[in-house]
Amino acid sequence: MSISAASTVVERRLRSFVDRRSELDEFCRMVDTGDRPILAISGDTGIGKSSLLERCVHECALRHVRKVEIDFGSIRYNTYLAIMRKVRDELGVEHFVPLTDLINYFTKPSYHLQVDVSAGSSIHVSQNVGTVEAGAQVNVAGVVIHDLMIVEPRTDLSVSEEERVARLTDRFLTDLERLLATTPVVFFFDHVDKATGDTRRWLWNELLTPLADGRLAGARFVLCVREAPKFEEELAQMRGLVAPARLQPLGLPDITEYLARREELRIGDAERERVAEMLLAASKGIPVTVATFVESFLQIRRRGD
Repeated sequence: MSISAASTVVERRLRSFVDRRSELDEFCRMVDTGDRPILAISGDTGIGKSSLLERCVHECALRHVRKVEIDFGSIRYNTYLAIMRKVRDELGVEHFVPLTDLINYFTKPSYHLQVDVSAGSSIHVSQNVGTVEAGAQVNVAGVVIHDLMIVEPRTDLSVSEEERVARLTDRFLTDLERLLATTPVVFFFDHVDKATGDTRRWLWNELLTPLADGRLAGARFVLCVREAPKFEEELAQMRGLVAPARLQPLGLPDITEYLARREELRIGDAERERVAEMLLAASKGIPVTVATFVESFLQIRRRGD
């Protein structure tokens, strides 16, 4: 069995035991009520953050709630502009025509705005536009717009980076807010600790801060990070909007129960507690480590049979 296949087996067996029911219930409450629209999941490596995230994503599918997944572990989505494009492409480029036009304006030399994207403007996309593939062109009121996918700012435009970020962000939020008025969306951000400093500041100051002002009412955010102290400090100004989910290591009763459920171990009651004590000491209660040790033991036993 390959390493990746073995890892998948461990994760699957682990999820059947470490169900994180209370954290999943908190996510469901957030989706239903929006009282605290930010779920902050934190914990050490191997504690089960990714597994919990997968279950939350699955819950969105069961509820037919739209979602966007962004993993900062990939350099592909580690800029504010990449996040905007990802959100637009996932939710439908027809909802973000003014944003696409403005992105092109700030990145392609000699490009001229094709729709009015001035502050306070009201642009309604034709209902006949339908779903448009990422990178495809969009025709609105006879104006054809497609994203040129340029990432560097244009050199023939005298606009500071600060103004460029501000104008693109304002346009993005305006387009997004119009969509959220009729379509709730859950945004999943994984490996937030791997985001660049600039991206992380944009996430806190530009994307999440509007929640405190009552904007983006249909949005729910799930943030997954390893470093809880820094995370909590950054979210302090929005404390009333955040539901913390600090995942804890397993205790001795948890590991003992896990061993009891793994009937193929064939461990008696008396021996089970001693094995659980050794596993706790060796794994420090990290769920994935416990499961890996158990799988390794079973593989050794199978080879000996």
